Amino acid sequence: MSPIRATTIEGEGPHTAFVLHGILANRKNWRLYCRRLAQALPGWRFVLVDLRGHGESHGYPAPHTLAACARDLVDLAEEFGVWPDVVIGHSFGGKVALAYADRRPPGLRRTFVLDSYPGALDGEPGDDHQVIWTLAALGQVTMPQPTRRAVQERLIALGMPLPAAQWLTTSLRPAGEGVTWAFDLDVVRPLIADYWATDLWPVMDDVEVVHIRGGRSDRFSDPAVCARLDALRGLVLPKAGHWLHVDDPAGLRRLLLECWPPSGSADPPLDRSGPSSRPGR
Repeated sequence: MSPIRATTIEGEGPHTAFVLHGILANRKNWRLYCRRLAQALPGWRFVLVDLRGHGESHGYPAPHTLAACARDLVDLAEEFGVWPDVVIGHSFGGKVALAYADRRPPGLRRTFVLDSYPGALDGEPGDDHQVIWTLAALGQVTMPQPTRRAVQERLIALGMPLPAAQWLTTSLRPAGEGVTWAFDLDVVRPLIADYWATDLWPVMDDVEVVHIRGGRSDRFSDPAVCARLDALRGLVLPKAGHWLHVDDPAGLRRLLLECWPPSGSADPPLDRSGPSSRPGR
C-alpha cells in the first residue's frame, strides 16, 4: 500500500512553495498564515505538507529520518509534476528543508529555515528536555479519549502548561465516538532522534538558504551558535519566540518578502486530482 501524502494549497499562480510544519504539528497550523502570505505574493501557490507520521500523512516505511522526509518531498514533487521554487520549514520542518536542499533538487531557488537548529546535539538530551518530557507525557495518555477537553485535562494533570496542552490538542482527529492523536508517536520518536543526530551546518553555507530565528527563542541560548548564524546572514525577529508565525506574523512576513526570490519561468499547473485535493487518499 502506498503512503498517504496529504497537502493543502493556498494561493494560485505559476510558482510554487512547499511549507513544512514542526514536530507534532500538521499542515493546518500554517494554513491561515500562508493564505495571507499568498495574498502578498500574487502568482505563488503554497503547498502545505503533512510530514510523514503527522496529520493525514501515514503509511510510510521505516527508517524514519530527515533524509527519508526529504525523499518524501521528492516523491511529492514528482507526483505533482512540479518542483518547488521555495521551501519554508519551521523547527523540525526547517531541518527537513535543509535535508531537501542538500539533495540539490531541480528548480529550488530559496530555502527558508525558521527557528531550527542546523547542527547535531552533543550527547543525548536528558529526561528534563522539553521534547523528551512531552513525548513521555503523550505516551501516558491512553487513546482514544472522549473529547478534546478530556485530553487537555489529562495533559495538565501530568504537569503540562495549559498553552502547550491546548496547542497539542490541535493535532487530534476523530476516532469512533472520541478523539486520538493525528501524529504517530512510533514515527515521531525516531524522527526526533535523527533531528538531534544530524549535522546540516554545511548546507547553511548555501547562499540561497535564509535562516530566521526568534530573538526570544529558547532554542538559541548559546552565543556561539547565534554568532555562527549571524555570520551566515541569519536574520532575527527580536520580539518573537520559537513560534515566529504566531508571535510576530507581520514581522516574519516582512522578512520573507524581503528575501523572496524574483519570479522566473512559470511552473506547470498542479494536478489537483492528486494529493492536494484528496488529503486522505
